[in-house]
Amino acid sequence: MILSQEWKEALWDKFVTARMTRDTTEYWLDCLSEFDVPNAPILSIRDALEQPHVHDRGLIESTDHPTEGSMRLVRGPVRFDGEGPAASQAPRLLGEDTAKVLSRHIGLSDERINTLIAKGIVKAAS
Repeated sequence: MILSQEWKEALWDKFVTARMTRDTTEYWLDCLSEFDVPNAPILSIRDALEQPHVHDRGLIESTDHPTEGSMRLVRGPVRFDGEGPAASQAPRLLGEDTAKVLSRHIGLSDERINTLIAKGIVKAAS
């Protein structure tokens, strides 16, 4: 019997999953490390953000959002000459920059922008 690649992958996935889930992550990390196989656990987002090096590098910062309150944001990890990216800002509100973009970058008049907003074609911040 010749199995398609899809069947082979499904069977492989089934057997590997069945075997891997019989033991803890710690067990598998130890086994792989014993044979010098590079390895690391797969972390949830919460666990990843709680790693000591994330805190040590200042990758998480808090900011206030005008409608959502305090937010934790991830800063960019890259540093040049010890300098990281500028502090994060809360996400913009929907429509907050609509008029500015349509005016400055597309060249629409205030009258045309107001017409688009009134017809519900674009949204402006309230």
